[in-house]
Amino acid sequence: RHARDWVLRLGNFPVTRALQAFVAAPQATDHVLVDPLPRWQDPANVLDQIVAADPAAVCAALNGHALTGAPPAWMAAFAAAEAAVVARPPPAAGEGGHLQAVLGALPDHCPVFVGNSLLIRELDAFSGSGAGTIEFFANRGASGIDGNVSTALGIAAGRGRVVALLGDLTCQHDLGGLAAAAGLDALIVVFNNGGGAIFAHLPQAGLPEFEQGWLTPQSIDFAAAAQTFGLAYRAANTPDATATAVAAALQAGGPSLLELRLDRRAGLAERQAWAQAMAGLDLA
Repeated sequence: RHARDWVLRLGNFPVTRALQAFVAAPQATDHVLVDPLPRWQDPANVLDQIVAADPAAVCAALNGHALTGAPPAWMAAFAAAEAAVVARPPPAAGEGGHLQAVLGALPDHCPVFVGNSLLIRELDAFSGSGAGTIEFFANRGASGIDGNVSTALGIAAGRGRVVALLGDLTCQHDLGGLAAAAGLDALIVVFNNGGGAIFAHLPQAGLPEFEQGWLTPQSIDFAAAAQTFGLAYRAANTPDATATAVAAALQAGGPSLLELRLDRRAGLAERQAWAQAMAGLDLA
């Protein structure tokens, strides 16, 4: 309903699918990329022009011209749609409510590593906005669940602190990486939803072999794992308890593991109801 006349992109193609689809939709008359590096940045095959230049220099040059803004109603409509969505609370039983609880408890300029699969998608959907600044890191080039704990601890070593948001299978896959946590200010937050919960959002959820072949639930004891590698351990199962536990872990400092025990089926049902409610909003 709010088609754009042109797109000016600086640097990489967007990571999230929703923004990719919006940027790559065919309504725009001009799609311009500004990138000083000689690399291919048009996976959607939508570019009309490539400006091989420093983005800051291009923006400074544009500011020297008389620019025509979009109609005020265009941006106002986007702001109204955003406000309508933000006003609806995220699913408290699933990842969304806990993600907002974690982000709300973080100090300014906190480095946050986000694991792949479901969590990074739910972060995209439910992270919201705030006055503070958060630095996000992710292994998007490699994807997969290899080495996520180790990557997060490398960030802690370089930045002085990290909060890592990981699924239970992702954490288990690199459990040995916790051995590097000693002496680091690192909070590992494990969203334990009973396996590969992302596949419950996909068509294979209806297959008879779904649980064994796709969900692959595990029975790892994260409290014992934390004790094995010398991390403090906490657990939570509601967003309020999550916010309290995150604040306590950050105040205490040092390496710690927070296990969020989520009900996958309840979270999925609430997530689906939330999506239906969003589809029913009048965002014209």
